[in-house]
Amino acid sequence: MMMSRKLWAIFLVICMVVTFAACGVKSSDDDGDSSSKKTSKGEKDLLSELVEDDNGDTDSSPSDQDDRGIGGDEKNNDRDDIDNTDTGNNDGNNSDYNPLEGLESVKLPSGYPEKEFPFFQGTVVTYAIREISEGASEYIAICIIPATLDELRTFYGKMLEDADKQDVDEGSNYMFLTGDYSGYRFDISIASDSENNNYCSGTIILKEIPSADSVLASLQKAGLPEGYPSDLFPIMDQSAIFDSSMFEYDGRIDYYEVSVYTTHTLNEVVTYYEDILGDIEDKSKYVGSDEFELSGYMSDHYFYIRGLLAEDMDIELTHYFIRVDPLEE
Repeated sequence: MMMSRKLWAIFLVICMVVTFAACGVKSSDDDGDSSSKKTSKGEKDLLSELVEDDNGDTDSSPSDQDDRGIGGDEKNNDRDDIDNTDTGNNDGNNSDYNPLEGLESVKLPSGYPEKEFPFFQGTVVTYAIREISEGASEYIAICIIPATLDELRTFYGKMLEDADKQDVDEGSNYMFLTGDYSGYRFDISIASDSENNNYCSGTIILKEIPSADSVLASLQKAGLPEGYPSDLFPIMDQSAIFDSSMFEYDGRIDYYEVSVYTTHTLNEVVTYYEDILGDIEDKSKYVGSDEFELSGYMSDHYFYIRGLLAEDMDIELTHYFIRVDPLEE
């Protein structure tokens, strides 16, 4: 099973934070063991905050060993209180921890729409790539942002206030934003830093939405069958013929069938054929929210047209089928 876009974004953020933890360790008097423990702790905190179980609940309960202290010795906690040393989770309140220390931004890929999708001031982009598939660009950027989650909610809320089909999923320490804006399908994941909640980790995925003409061109796979009565049952403009067939039996044509994709809506397709065909004998019509059917007799032909909303397309399309049966004279 393929990983969902949200889980993929979470995975990228986790990889990013683990990388920062490894790269951000400075040479100091600390020994290797203490550095290793800090990195392991950061991974555990991020996983507990972001990874959800099958019921959608976030498992962030500390283990019994953590409650008792290292080695399960409750006296360790008492000793920490006396020494004013906190070995537990500081809930992101460690103001001395700066994940940006020693980091520099990488260069953004050519064509990245920074004007439409700007970064919060002071953001350090640590990873950025561009991929091109079927003529459309996709950008992925991973970054550390010097802002609280609330500040970023305001920042992105203002930036994307005119976005189409926007969906927002928010929690106390994360937010996921998806939708369409300025010619791109965006998927933005933000999570508070587990050590210092004045910083956030972010993954930004932008996929260029192809033009209607380019999508239709990619779907144009066939022509009309020989003998198809296109004068009576024409194909709409802004359409692509994806498949077509003709079935012949006992020396005569039994039926034609054409599969069409179009940028027109369901209602527009129905209205077009009703207007073109005019007075339809034994007319039958049904129009729902996601499909339609239109059938009847016209000029010695029986026809049946069925349409539905196309799935898994980069743009909204209607997929409709025309079957035409010539009647014996």
